[in-house]
Amino acid sequence: MSPTSSLARKALILTPGQGRPYSMGRMRAVFMADNAETDSHYSISEWWLEPNTKGPGVHAHPEDHVFYVISLNVPGGFELSMPHIVQWFAANPLGDACISRIAEQ
Repeated sequence: MSPTSSLARKALILTPGQGRPYSMGRMRAVFMADNAETDSHYSISEWWLEPNTKGPGVHAHPEDHVFYVISLNVPGGFELSMPHIVQWFAANPLGDACISRIAEQ
C-alpha cells in the first residue's frame, strides 16, 4: 500500500454480472478489482475462453501471478493495459485447441 493508505480497507462486494468486461474474440476478461480498488497492489479478474480455444500461449510477465480455478489474480494496475491487450487479440485471434489422439492399432 502507499504510505498514505490505511491497512483497513472497505469490503468490495460484487454481485453476479458486475465487473468491467473486455471482449477479445474467443476470450473474455471481467475485472472485479484493480487499480483504485486495490491501491494497485493486486488485480482480481475472471478470464473465459470459448470451448476448444487454444488460449494465449506460453508467455511471461515480470510480476508474480496467482491463478484460481476460474479467476486470475495479478499485481494491481494490470487493467490499465487492457485496451492494448484487447487490440493485440483483435490482431491475433485465438485458434482452436489441438487435441492429439493416438491412432488405434
